[in-house]
Amino acid sequence: MASLARGGVTGTSLRSVCRDMGVAPSLLRHSFAGWQEVLIATFTTVAEHHAAAVRSIIFQNYLSEEQRMEALVKCYLDADWMGDSTTSIMLAFWQLSHTIPALGDLFTQFQADRHSALRRACAAMAQQLQVDLDIDDATTWLILMMDGVWLHLSLNPDVATREYLRALCRTWVMERLTETHESDNPPCPVTRPWHMH
Repeated sequence: MASLARGGVTGTSLRSVCRDMGVAPSLLRHSFAGWQEVLIATFTTVAEHHAAAVRSIIFQNYLSEEQRMEALVKCYLDADWMGDSTTSIMLAFWQLSHTIPALGDLFTQFQADRHSALRRACAAMAQQLQVDLDIDDATTWLILMMDGVWLHLSLNPDVATREYLRALCRTWVMERLTETHESDNPPCPVTRPWHMH
């Protein structure tokens, strides 16, 4: 992963990976059929690490669904997931997913699993708040917002503090879920975050 984060798609090879690991290329070839299998195994590791953190939040008991959503936003904007290495790796995998079908399938499944988890959280919040809304629409907008925050803060870490952006996301979620739908136009994200304790 360090090689891919540092060199990207064009600057990473089986030899550079082995050099970082301190092993001979023959040892890696013994465990993997080829370079694509190494990439697939690496992406699976990264994706499963994030998915496990999300699952633990989804199935954990919280006093309120608002707390669960706040935990999900915090997880997504956490330094473990939002950093130079992770951003570089995910962008590299996104690029590779267009040319390696098996990796593309895994990337698609990763996105689908993430959508499913966040949809479940949005539905639970809507039920607790007793609001009627299009859950798929709310989930899509939540993902678009968090993806934008994740990428922007990863590429421009000085633009705002992580705590400020967590509060911004939390505010947007609550206003999105509690608004009255008087038009079919999607709402714009809010710009005044709540204070988070």
